[in-house]
Amino acid sequence: MRTLFIAVLVGLSGLGVGYWRYAEASRVSVESFQDPIEVMKAENASGVSAPVTEEKRARIEIVGGTVFDFGQMQSGTKRSHDFVFRNNGNGVCRLELGDTTCKCTIGELDNPELLPGDETKVNLTWTAANLLRDFSQTATIRMVGDPDQMEVKLVVKGLINNALGFEPNEVGVGDISSSDKVVRKVQLISCYEEPLEITQLKWSLPSSESKVKLSHVIRKLTPGDLPDRQDAKYVADITMEMDTGMPLGPLNGNILVRSNAVEEEMTLAVRGHIAGSVRIIGGLNYDDAKSLLTMGQVDPREKKAAKVSVGIKVEPGFEPKLEGVCVRPEGYLKVNILMEKATRLPNQWIIPVELEVPEGSGPLSMVGSNPSNFGKVEFRTNSEFSSVVPLYFTLEVSDR
Repeated sequence: MRTLFIAVLVGLSGLGVGYWRYAEASRVSVESFQDPIEVMKAENASGVSAPVTEEKRARIEIVGGTVFDFGQMQSGTKRSHDFVFRNNGNGVCRLELGDTTCKCTIGELDNPELLPGDETKVNLTWTAANLLRDFSQTATIRMVGDPDQMEVKLVVKGLINNALGFEPNEVGVGDISSSDKVVRKVQLISCYEEPLEITQLKWSLPSSESKVKLSHVIRKLTPGDLPDRQDAKYVADITMEMDTGMPLGPLNGNILVRSNAVEEEMTLAVRGHIAGSVRIIGGLNYDDAKSLLTMGQVDPREKKAAKVSVGIKVEPGFEPKLEGVCVRPEGYLKVNILMEKATRLPNQWIIPVELEVPEGSGPLSMVGSNPSNFGKVEFRTNSEFSSVVPLYFTLEVSDR
């Protein structure tokens, strides 16, 4: 009996040990298949977190930007600018020189390796070319260690001026009336050390020379007078005054200047259009802005006439007079004023005109876009401010 009791007790003990081993193995197995997110939540709840390794990386800032606008500078001179590179990251960055355009050079890098928080200057030097008005040059810097930007292009730009030049470089008077007085101002700017002297100031058109008055005042510049022209030393302030009675039509004159600074004569274009009480009324072949009539090609065996009208504004009781003369080529066109067909309105006369190419005329070629190649007819009136009105024409007469 006692032996049986001991055997039962040993068997129960074995079952207990086996059950404990089974339960422990099951617990380990369950833990090994737990959701990682749940495990992390449990760790955070207990105040224990997994260690995080921060990535080391540079972050380069170009202080003030990658573009430098130098404004204006004199042709043939040299300038430079420092671009500042700053490492705002926590890793090391190495700068390397890349390509540059032909008129821009990079100076040697004093500190090519930037530690976190470091700064260095990249110097760009450029020379203003004589033939470039709008200047723009670039240089490339490669950056090893900044994954967000592997390289950067540095740009310098601005305007190149001659050592002696006009500002502005053309005078526009727009559409004006011959009964108006017009004043325009322009500057002749000198970058030479020698004091500027004007030895000639002249209007180019003899036909309106008596109507245009030119004057000038020269002054020495002090720093800050012309912020955009740091190289300028002297300036001549030129004033152009146009009196009433300027010839009608396109204005294509020039101000001619000679000085002690350069040997050659300088030319400043003056452009506009003069209108008045007398005007040309043309059709589809007439360009009012240029006072230009396109007559096309003519066979000399046939007589051909182009038709226009001349409008003359008048006061009550005024009787207009009109004649037309071909002045270039002299006498080539016959100008017929059809006064008998004129229309009289309350304040204006409309007078038809025929421009006739006589039969048998010799060959002629007055074509193209250059005004010096155009033919010219002058209408002469007794109007106070519009005594001479030009009409330009293009014409080609074959030699058949």
